[in-house]
Amino acid sequence: MENLIYIQRTLGEIVTDDFRSAEIFKNAGIDFCCGGKKTLEQACDEKH
Repeated sequence: MENLIYIQRTLGEIVTDDFRSAEIFKNAGIDFCCGGKKTLEQACDEKH
């Protein structure tokens, strides 16, 4: 259940809570700065 809640959070919230996630997003080519208002789920859907 915790993962479901996490995937519904925005990228900006995730990076704010744990700055180390920024490196993971960078490596995956996920824009967490300008695209920070997207949820993790939306960002992943766009990558596929």
